[in-house]
Amino acid sequence: SISTKRAMVAVLFALSILGIVLVIYIFVPVALEKANARKAFYHKEYYEAYELLQGKELNDSDTILLNKVTCILKLQRKLDAYNNYVKMDKELEALNSLVEAVNLYGESYTYAKALSIDSDVDAIYEQILIILNGKYGVSEAGAKEILACESDAEYTLKLQYVIEGKNWGNVEEENSEKPMEDVLPEEEDLLEGQ
Repeated sequence: SISTKRAMVAVLFALSILGIVLVIYIFVPVALEKANARKAFYHKEYYEAYELLQGKELNDSDTILLNKVTCILKLQRKLDAYNNYVKMDKELEALNSLVEAVNLYGESYTYAKALSIDSDVDAIYEQILIILNGKYGVSEAGAKEILACESDAEYTLKLQYVIEGKNWGNVEEENSEKPMEDVLPEEEDLLEGQ
């Protein structure tokens, strides 16, 4: 017969072992993922770093790392979207992604500089500018001019002109000479009846 004292010692020992196993099972993988996220970031594998950090409980240092990765990936996603649209033969959407990237760069550069990742963001942005200039003949200033369009229709028309190799600088003048009517057949009947 086992004494009550020995049974309690055995139960406490088993619970201690179980507790240690649970702590290792719960906390060690999280710590390893965070360490792997740091490695991925320093190897410029930003998507992997993001996946390893997103949705986890983070300390201040890890939160800063996630902010850095997120800032870089916002611009990288525009470049990736461009490449995907090109593969799908959607030239207008591809060019739009690049022009939107110019806008995004302007909005996020100060934040990137504060996070000390401006060189990473600049490297992606340089790729974007090379494509804009090389393939479409659009400079950074030109992209900003397109972004300054007052209407979505004018913006889209300028992008279309760029793709077609036309002079897009005076789209608003040409557009104002030929106003587009958006009249449905039912509306036309009503207008003619007046």
